[in-house]
Amino acid sequence: MKRRSSSRRRGKVILVGAGPGDPGLITVRGLEAIRQADVILYDLLVSHELMEEFPPGAETIFVGKEAGTHYVDQAETNALLVQKAKPGKTVVRLKGGDPYTFGRGGEEAEACARAGIPFEVVPGVTSGIAAPAYAGIPVTHRDASSSIALITGHRRSDGTVRTIPAPRADTLIYYMGVRTLPQIVKALRREGWPANTPAAMVHRGTTPRQLVVAGTLANIVKRATEAQIRHPALVVVGKVAAYRKRLRWFEDRPLLGRRILIAEALPEAKELRDELYRLGAEVTCLPSPALSLLARTPKLDAAIKKIKQFQVLLLAHPLAVQVFFQRLAALGLDARALAYLQIAAYGRATQVALQEHLIRSDRLIPLEFSSAQVAPLRRRKVLLPDSAPGPHAILEALKKIRAEVSLVPAYAALPAPALTKVPVHQELIVFPARQGVEELLSQVVLPIYVHLAALGPAAASALQARGLTPALSLRSADNAAAVAAILRWAKPRRRRFREAIP
Repeated sequence: MKRRSSSRRRGKVILVGAGPGDPGLITVRGLEAIRQADVILYDLLVSHELMEEFPPGAETIFVGKEAGTHYVDQAETNALLVQKAKPGKTVVRLKGGDPYTFGRGGEEAEACARAGIPFEVVPGVTSGIAAPAYAGIPVTHRDASSSIALITGHRRSDGTVRTIPAPRADTLIYYMGVRTLPQIVKALRREGWPANTPAAMVHRGTTPRQLVVAGTLANIVKRATEAQIRHPALVVVGKVAAYRKRLRWFEDRPLLGRRILIAEALPEAKELRDELYRLGAEVTCLPSPALSLLARTPKLDAAIKKIKQFQVLLLAHPLAVQVFFQRLAALGLDARALAYLQIAAYGRATQVALQEHLIRSDRLIPLEFSSAQVAPLRRRKVLLPDSAPGPHAILEALKKIRAEVSLVPAYAALPAPALTKVPVHQELIVFPARQGVEELLSQVVLPIYVHLAALGPAAASALQARGLTPALSLRSADNAAAVAAILRWAKPRRRRFREAIP
């Protein structure tokens, strides 16, 4: 959706709850607000997958806080919200969990109200409800709990411990209680809670790093210390904590806790990442180039006006599809202007983006293509709306077959930040294409313990040329085949779910 010029509208702040960690738990309205934002202020608990929804060209500002370390203080965050909204921009304050549940969203809303800035609040799924659910703990139960209390266990900024409340409720949920767990237990025991009351700690709930420690008030401090539980984590106290033994479900995912790096940054890699994530893996892709829309596209506009001079329209990225059809409409044209063209999509994600515009591509060129798959474009006049310098592999292939390619700027792409080392504790690196092999191995030295997977003969050959033998070698880069192979690889190595105490 094209955003209106900020000079024609009034600025606004939207406080959005990002949810507890699983990117799938963002609300529909929250995601809509993110995609329409001019400025996004986000914090430490916002997932990388959700950050990929940030619109190209949006200004992003990290204002995260972590226990004991404040990168930007709250007063500065409040001031930034007002400052960025005043020129007429839509500012999203993206917060882990729910803005009004121990997220200081109330203070941010007050700052907007004092400055006369319109604001909206988009509630999020709070970790106090979601993390226990993922740990197999229902916070209410007809037979065990008809009331809950959400409590902060946080220290004051001067390091002193505030009085720990022990409300009268069947289930108590303490946020930010890692350091104050001993004081929490003492306060509950003073209030008459029995030593055998079930209790649990949930670290990084709803994510592949979820770690659960279960016990009672008598031993939960000792067990949490042995498990080295760190922030972020919450404490659940009450009879419902005992239900975990028979209601645990998140642990059943076959790749839970496996750490996988996909050596590719294209949209197709993100599809594979999402499949592996749903199976429980913690998945990282290579850093993506920063994409942004251009203020003006004169060369693309000129090419569209002369569209009948071309024989092939080649689109190589979903953003190129979006921009091309936006400019087509802006020039008073529609899909009928493409009737004389052969339309080619480079990569399946681009093909899907075309289908959203009711266009079926005449030709799909896979990321790992053969010379035969581009041969039909020999000596053809090809329009390629993309970013400079363009997709290297396909441009080189077209050059070899003497295609006449007009590369016109459709969006800007800044180089991705270089890796200095493989992210720690990776167990498997997946190479969907030869380009990923060259890109990754030109930046880092692989740890000796990591396993390699080649999705297609070109990636396998590139690895073997460097003296590396992949543990998994597939005939193609098909995602379904890749997922099946990774499941077979993981099965004999499957670890027990990360839990200190059953």
